[in-house]
Amino acid sequence: MGMLIEEVSGESVWEFFERRIFKPIGMNATRNSDPGTVIPRRAQGYGKESGALVTRDPVTASAAFTQGALMSSVLDMAKWDAALLTAQVLPHDLLSQMWTPVVLRDGSEYPYGFGWELSQTNGRVTVVHGGSLPGFRTYMMRVMDSRLTVIALTNCDCTRELPAIAARIASFYDPRQQSGDNR
Repeated sequence: MGMLIEEVSGESVWEFFERRIFKPIGMNATRNSDPGTVIPRRAQGYGKESGALVTRDPVTASAAFTQGALMSSVLDMAKWDAALLTAQVLPHDLLSQMWTPVVLRDGSEYPYGFGWELSQTNGRVTVVHGGSLPGFRTYMMRVMDSRLTVIALTNCDCTRELPAIAARIASFYDPRQQSGDNR
């Protein structure tokens, strides 16, 4: 996909993302993870080996290409989430497809749509997307019948509890109870 974007646009995939996605929605902290770029307050990635905390070597943007290697902040991820509520990034029909289970050749459905896992969390329909690079893990969970999204980021690839942490955070919020609607 990245090579296709470069061929059609005539620019690097990172320039394309910057021009078409990051800048228009104000994602000023989001960029490729080029380890040679000086970025104030950049988080170091960690992991565990033989029970000891160790630093992880960064993954270069060229190594991951369009499979990841993005650096961002929780505030930029919130901007991304807000843009997905509108047609600013993608038209509504594509957003709907993105959060619809795929139909397999045998006619059965699989709970995955365009990079998002479709599931239930605390009894509510959610879409989730997680990621990882050496030293980092991410998890984004959107509760589909509300405007609730939980974004969890960590700079230790040894943290495997992000889905449980996100579900616990989501359990503190129920817009029906806040509005008095108990349907």
